[in-house]
Amino acid sequence: MPKDFGHGQNTFVAEQDLIENEMTVRKLRLPPEARLTRKSLLRWCALSMGLITPGESRDTIISILDGLFYYNLKGKKPTTRDLKIYIDENYEATTEKTIRYQLGKLRKQGLVESSQNQYYFVKAPDAPEADLKAGIFLAMDRHYGQTKGRLQEALTSLIAQYLR
Repeated sequence: MPKDFGHGQNTFVAEQDLIENEMTVRKLRLPPEARLTRKSLLRWCALSMGLITPGESRDTIISILDGLFYYNLKGKKPTTRDLKIYIDENYEATTEKTIRYQLGKLRKQGLVESSQNQYYFVKAPDAPEADLKAGIFLAMDRHYGQTKGRLQEALTSLIAQYLR
């Protein structure tokens, strides 16, 4: 039974039902060795954006990000089949089911969009087509803007309860 704190009714909130989406951002140093290879930069970005956890050995999301950058920077929107071929040639082979699952996670975070089974990084409205950074930051700003707005509402309500 949750505590009452003496200022209202006992209420239970199923916290897991409140979570609409999650995006973790980590403040990381960017040492010179992280810039040495494309894979180390992909890993650094994935860790910074919370797509992987520290010490995670699974590279599937790294290979998918690599494939998305590879195709998107060439102006192409890959299918899961395209990504599978790219990954199988450059990384350890994976299944299309795994690729679809990871793409779904990227879509849920707002980093990737799809149309007609083709995947691409989200586009910022006024940015050039090749400006993938603007789209990624747009997705992150949307998450944090909404979270900040709701946090402001919650803090206003909390402070009002203390001032009653």
